[in-house]
Amino acid sequence: MGWVGAFAALGILACSGASTTAPPPHKPTRVEAKPSACELCKKTCGHQRTMCEQAVNKLVDYEYNPGDKAKAEARRGALGLCLGEGITNKVHACITAGKDRDAAWKCQHLGKPTMATACDRCRSAVEPSCGLQHPIAASAARLAKAMCACDGAKCASGVDKQRRDFIKEQLSYFDARTRALATPGLDQFKACQKRLYAKYSAEADQLIARESFDFAKQMCACKNLVCAKSVRDAAKAWIGTLPVGTLSNLSRRGYKQMSMAGRKLQRCFRRLQQKQNKPRTP
Repeated sequence: MGWVGAFAALGILACSGASTTAPPPHKPTRVEAKPSACELCKKTCGHQRTMCEQAVNKLVDYEYNPGDKAKAEARRGALGLCLGEGITNKVHACITAGKDRDAAWKCQHLGKPTMATACDRCRSAVEPSCGLQHPIAASAARLAKAMCACDGAKCASGVDKQRRDFIKEQLSYFDARTRALATPGLDQFKACQKRLYAKYSAEADQLIARESFDFAKQMCACKNLVCAKSVRDAAKAWIGTLPVGTLSNLSRRGYKQMSMAGRKLQRCFRRLQQKQNKPRTP
């Protein structure tokens, strides 16, 4: 028959169904990986954050107009409080379903959750490597990182203002147990702030001395009280522009030079006052 006939015969057999097809390859059963405690906790805390954002947005919209500049700051502070205290499903459902401001604010009677929220419970149970922190601890750590990254007094002043706002608008509303969570971050903040001011204290001394004696020189050059008051007001305004902590971190030498310039300025000012108040002889 030859190879052609054999090939044709194989084709006929195949078409007639006499040949058997190979069984399909075995597919291994897919086993779903069980989520870790860290992943479950992140999901829980993410749900808490979503509920807080929705509730806070609703409350802030009732209190502020769309273009109000204070709206963003109020939202940030309220969100920090909600994340710190937690929110229950009842309170969230009540606020989001409210039709007006009064109805939304009445939801607080449903109870104020504290550290017993699901997010707090799982956060305390997972390993530190999970990276989940209480919002208060995370905010303090973020401020410390910003201060440690500063390279000048101007940056340090801005970050220190953020720290004061954080303490005033968020930390002060919590109990002692929650406030203690911010202690490690705030301690690191103070350490970096102290190192920064020590590094730039020499430059601060020179700046303070130069500017202080310059104002004293201008004051003593004045011929009338109008000029003197203008210099005095300019000196006060200049002191107000100094970064927070500049004066308190002056060295003894810098403080002494500033005091000398201040006394000189006051002597010249009083001299002009006495001269103007002196009665003229006929």
